[in-house]
Amino acid sequence: MALAWALIHDRLHQMVESCLSVQEKIEWACLLEATAEKLGNVTPTYHFEDLFYEDFVNAAAITAASLSDDCGKKLGLIILETTVAVQQLVGKNVNLGIVLLLAPIVMAARNCPQMNLEFLRASLDDVLKQTTIEDACDVYKAIRMCAPGGMGRVCEQDLSEQPTVTLLETMHLAADRDQIAAQYATSFQLVFDFAQEHIEMLNSEHRWQTEIILLQLSLLSCELDTLIVRKNGIEVAEQVRRRAVEAYDAYLKSGRDCDAVSEFDRFLRSQKNRLNPGTTADLIAAIVFVIVLVNDAPRHRDFFDGFRTQLLRLTG
Repeated sequence: MALAWALIHDRLHQMVESCLSVQEKIEWACLLEATAEKLGNVTPTYHFEDLFYEDFVNAAAITAASLSDDCGKKLGLIILETTVAVQQLVGKNVNLGIVLLLAPIVMAARNCPQMNLEFLRASLDDVLKQTTIEDACDVYKAIRMCAPGGMGRVCEQDLSEQPTVTLLETMHLAADRDQIAAQYATSFQLVFDFAQEHIEMLNSEHRWQTEIILLQLSLLSCELDTLIVRKNGIEVAEQVRRRAVEAYDAYLKSGRDCDAVSEFDRFLRSQKNRLNPGTTADLIAAIVFVIVLVNDAPRHRDFFDGFRTQLLRLTG
């Protein structure tokens, strides 16, 4: 943890000295998502047997550097090269879902004539429609490299085979069983809807963590986390959703430390973290990134200072 704090401290010091670059906005979104004490996920105070907060800090830096490298590469190759870079640095699948979600948004932001939700989503729609079979091949390679749990086999365009349709078409085929594929198939409708709803979440250095946890509970209340579905089945995922509704209501009334929220957190961390809502965490990173892009926030020193103070308190 000391190493993670040193890395973050150095990066935050650089960020407050000037306006945020695209690379810093990517890294900042990833750090906010990873650092918030979300339920059931790896956080500064909770780790899994083979996955630690430091892994996400390192992955955030290398992901930001790779995705922001504006050299005219195609979407699939950007995703593949970023995945390779993270694997080489961290040695495990840390943020494949985040890379899949952020890469097309970054491309869209480069071509966006005006940085607001409407123009950004229109630009993103263009990026997705221009994907090719080559993009699909590179993304398949990235996914196979990470070997995410519970993927199984399907009859059409299975990951074990070479794709014969464009990346967007493969995502349409998988949209009913994978939340990330569903974002591609809907021009990131859920991401933009929730970004609109939570657009002010980074305007206060005191509320950002509460807002991210509320965002997590809101997502889990209305969506089945497809990582949980793959590992445990739909019935268990539906049980998680029902308990998320209860925890969300309790959080709104009493805050993070109420019994229902704590019990839900313990429930998600049971069974050797098989109930980790990992895809929801990926979606949160994408939503936060869209908010950072559109609001150009956080953009004041108080927020960064507050983040540092909160992280120090969390990590002792």
